[in-house]
Amino acid sequence: MNKEKFAIFSPVSGLQKNIPIILTLTPDNINVLLKDGKILRRRMREATLLNDDGVKAQTPDANPIIHYHQFVRRSDGTEYLLAFTKRHIYHWNPDTKAFDLKFTCSDDCENWETASYNDKVIATNNVDKVLGWDTTGNFVALDDVDNGIEYSRSYSNETNVNGDSDEGQPVLLVASTSGYDDGDKVIINRGGDREEEGIIKEDGITENVSIEFVENLTYDHSAVQEDKVEKCTSYYLTKAKHLTVYENYLILGNTYENEIYHYQRARWNSIGEEANWLTGSKGSMEVGQSDKITGFGHYQGFLIIFKENSHFKVWLVGFPYIFNKMQLSTEIGCKCSHSIINDSKGRLYFYSSEMTFKEISAGTISDDIQTDIIAKIQPAYIHLIKSTFLNETEEILWSIPVESDSNNKVVSFKEGKWLILGLSISAFGEFREM
Repeated sequence: MNKEKFAIFSPVSGLQKNIPIILTLTPDNINVLLKDGKILRRRMREATLLNDDGVKAQTPDANPIIHYHQFVRRSDGTEYLLAFTKRHIYHWNPDTKAFDLKFTCSDDCENWETASYNDKVIATNNVDKVLGWDTTGNFVALDDVDNGIEYSRSYSNETNVNGDSDEGQPVLLVASTSGYDDGDKVIINRGGDREEEGIIKEDGITENVSIEFVENLTYDHSAVQEDKVEKCTSYYLTKAKHLTVYENYLILGNTYENEIYHYQRARWNSIGEEANWLTGSKGSMEVGQSDKITGFGHYQGFLIIFKENSHFKVWLVGFPYIFNKMQLSTEIGCKCSHSIINDSKGRLYFYSSEMTFKEISAGTISDDIQTDIIAKIQPAYIHLIKSTFLNETEEILWSIPVESDSNNKVVSFKEGKWLILGLSISAFGEFREM
């Protein structure tokens, strides 16, 4: 074959417009970086999160960031960037140019999911309880929010800590296992509709629980409230793998309740109340019968619940059922929640159970790079896949692990065309430093 050389850019010929697509970095050349007549690389965003020395800041625990969440507070428009590692949640402080610790995990986690709700950030990692943050202090479990229905468990008997009957003295509620920490709030039913709030005191958290009340009364400890996010695992929902916001409901999927995993369960709060999972319009549904819920998407006004080998659409119907559902596929599911992404036209994309990238209505879109790239993603590392949509260039980016245990490639998709970039990106985020 006769290979004739030609110029893409030169001082004489200028910028050539008739170059084959395969030779360019993007179809319209907007993101090509030209220098000295050469295409050097794809133009990327400017570096952010730099410390005072102008060096990319490292998280204090030295672990890679596996998730970002950009939050804009509605009340005043303040922007916050949160960075999540397998051990911690950090807030990027633009004043000190450093990461501030906001939460420490009870154990390593491989996945974080977050949502903005009620001008707060809600986060779950399937290791700790579902968390909330209002931009002040640290992340706390949703049951630490003072919503007026904090309840603990049943108790066998009570005595005054000091052995007398003076009002204002702490009451000792005896329980075989406390499960509480110093400072936790509880509410005890004292008979009928009357309740009394107490604070756990540090003396007695091993086997007996000391709760300080305003007055000493005789309490009925028989009531147990269920179906709410709570600290004790005996009766309450404590963990969830996935979360999303839909129709002003916070929805959790693949939950842990009553010390049992409910892989097919989606549970929602009372509308507009992130800490109320006990009263009002709260509820749950079982989605399918066997395969696990693997993530949530949004498409044409519906909530899409993805499972390992199927997916459903859900819509709001109001009281008394709140939501209805319909199965869309019995064969196609999603393998990674962070692969789920919408473009500017609302089309929904995901990494499927067939180990291909799909668009929910058009089917498989990754045929052109399936053999050389997508088929080389190892099943054990599918959970590492991350996605984002770039409004500036109208393209979807997926960061993927190709024959690797870490993300070492980025694939770009735009209007049917693919671009492969040799970039190592563990998570996508967006933040505008002032």
